[in-house]
Amino acid sequence: MSTSIPMNGDVMEHWLLSGKSARISGLDLKPLAHPAMPSTPRRVVKGQAAVYFMQQSPHQNTWLIKKFTPSRRPSDTYLQAVSRCIPGQAEFFTCTQRRFLTAGHLDRRYSQYVSDGLPDWIEGTILMPAVPGSSWATIADSLREGELELSCEQRLRAALNLAVCIECLEAWECSHRDISLNNVFWAPDDRVYLIDLDSLYHKDLPFQSNTTVGTLGYIPPFTRSLDGQFDAACSWCPHADRFALAVMIAEFLLVGPDAPEAQEDGSLFSQAQLAQPEDDFVKSQVDALWRINRESGILLWKALHAAGFESCPAPVHWRAVLQRALGSNRRHACSSVVRNMPDGVSQVVCEHCGRPWRISQPRLESLRSKGSPILCGDCLQNQMLTWKAEQSQHERDHPLTQCAECHSAIRLHKDKLARLQSAGKSPLCRTCLEQKPSLRNSFCPRTIHY
Repeated sequence: MSTSIPMNGDVMEHWLLSGKSARISGLDLKPLAHPAMPSTPRRVVKGQAAVYFMQQSPHQNTWLIKKFTPSRRPSDTYLQAVSRCIPGQAEFFTCTQRRFLTAGHLDRRYSQYVSDGLPDWIEGTILMPAVPGSSWATIADSLREGELELSCEQRLRAALNLAVCIECLEAWECSHRDISLNNVFWAPDDRVYLIDLDSLYHKDLPFQSNTTVGTLGYIPPFTRSLDGQFDAACSWCPHADRFALAVMIAEFLLVGPDAPEAQEDGSLFSQAQLAQPEDDFVKSQVDALWRINRESGILLWKALHAAGFESCPAPVHWRAVLQRALGSNRRHACSSVVRNMPDGVSQVVCEHCGRPWRISQPRLESLRSKGSPILCGDCLQNQMLTWKAEQSQHERDHPLTQCAECHSAIRLHKDKLARLQSAGKSPLCRTCLEQKPSLRNSFCPRTIHY
């Protein structure tokens, strides 16, 4: 039975305080609390959307629900098409495995928590799995504070993997358009994952007039329009990630306890400094990168002096340089995995155990559109047993009976059925109940299951 949210109550806050899970897209989810405020849902608010953190039971996996700010929300057509334009590698799984939610994705029958406001609240939101590791913003802070150490080899591997990710996007005629410290995640195995792909460029996607221009500290100076303002349309093109890629790789290799104080929201360079490549500070960082790896310093210099995206070093150039820096006889697994995925196949991550595996793209799209979990063979077998036991229990709790008017078979909760019988009343199906307004106070249609 659903519960009512108090007047002016927040749907997520009410859900959090209930402590119960709701089944959405086949997953049992409940909000996570803010670490410092137990009665407040944990969320991150940016210009485009608020992202709520969810916990999946019983596997304790983290999921995210993205609710857009109305004025910054891309069109439904765009949001539904983005996942089909992305390469099918695990580095992008937070996008390829996401669901565009409707109220129908809420399974009221098997939800512990159901409120009157929840179906409307989830309509039009995005449900996506969280990626492993930590954002570069978090890692960079820890490096500056001396709380974390990364070897030169680890930094080079992660930089290589980022370059390969951008190379793969370019091969699919895509541009992320907001490569920045909060959208790049670094996993413990030095694998890199990209998130927040709702500003994606692809030749088949319509331009969104409310799309981002990027993040300060990573925006190419040459994307300013004649009036001096950054123009999002300037980055709606292939190769739009090349400038930010160079800045991000420089950060990967340079940020540490001796690094300069963070600029903007944590970047190595301020946006004003990027517009002045001959600035003493900018030159000092190019020189510092040169001392670590000469070829990388040259590529950064070229990017900072570029007049357009085509003039920036391509990701294939970064890949070659970084592979040489790591040693010609060493290849990181990620680079070969990303480049050699067969046509029509996606690499996904099991939404229970987290293990990567492969699936045909039509099958993946079918599971996403139906709102079904994406599970490896072992987890699917276990889940089917759980669902079968759950269905059997539901049938025991909701015995089969007959509508007193039309004689159709219906299921009614055994406690409700007992109350009707003790009151001398007959059960009715939903249709017959709606045709008898005088009986609506005696029968609750939400408890009737077909």
